[in-house]
Amino acid sequence: MIRRESGWGRNVLDVSNTSAFTQTISERYFQEIIKKYKKTCKMLSLHTMQSNMSESEYLTHVLGPRFLPLDVIIPLTTIYAIIFFLGIIGNLATCLVIIKNSFLQSVTNFYLFSLAISDVTLLLLGLPNELSVFWQQYPWVLGLGLCKFRAYLSEM
Repeated sequence: MIRRESGWGRNVLDVSNTSAFTQTISERYFQEIIKKYKKTCKMLSLHTMQSNMSESEYLTHVLGPRFLPLDVIIPLTTIYAIIFFLGIIGNLATCLVIIKNSFLQSVTNFYLFSLAISDVTLLLLGLPNELSVFWQQYPWVLGLGLCKFRAYLSEM
C-alpha cells in the first residue's frame, strides 16, 4: 500500500498490508477465471441443446417469440396512434401559424418551424416502422433494401 506522510508530501511504501493486498488481487483473478469457466460451460451446454432443436425452436430460443401477445400489442398500438395523430396535427398547426402570421416570423420561430418539420418527418417515417416491428418481430417482410433503409433512418 502507498500512503502519504502528512506535512511532507512524500509517498511511503507501507509493507505491513502487502500480503492482504496481493491476496485480494489473487482472489479477484481467481473469481474472474471461475466466471469465465462457468460462462464457457453454459455456452457449451447451450450449443448441445441447440443442436437438437428444430429451426423454429431455435429461432424462438435465440430471437424470442415471433409475435408479441395481443394484450401488449393493442395498448401499444393505441398509444402510438394517439401520439401519431396528435403529433401530426400539433406540428402542422405550428407550421401553419408561423407561415400565416408575418409578425411571428423571427429567427426563434423559424427554428421552431424547423423542429416541427423534423417532428413530422420522424412521425411519418419512423413511427409506422416501429409499430410494424411490434406486430411481427421477424422476419422482415419488406425486403433487404428497405430493411437497411429502415436501420439507416432509425440511426439518424
